[in-house]
Amino acid sequence: METLLIICIIILLWKLYECMKTKEFFKGKPDHLEIDNRVNQILQNRDAFNDNLYTAREKMPWLDAIVYEDVRHKLRNGSFNHHELKKVYG
Repeated sequence: METLLIICIIILLWKLYECMKTKEFFKGKPDHLEIDNRVNQILQNRDAFNDNLYTAREKMPWLDAIVYEDVRHKLRNGSFNHHELKKVYG
């Protein structure tokens, strides 16, 4: 019985390590380089924010609903620029 428990723990730790290695687990907040890349993609795909979230996700699969609405708000208010869009990410 103890051997089975040890094997299960080892398998669980191995799977956790594999997920962390591929960044599929504990993604957290994007770093500065990733934020710049995302903001540049948002600026290039400005027209995607005139449609719905699903259309925007076709061009930017990493886009979530909160960021989508924040970007749409900035687009409507005329503050759609690199500096203002970086504020969306904190």
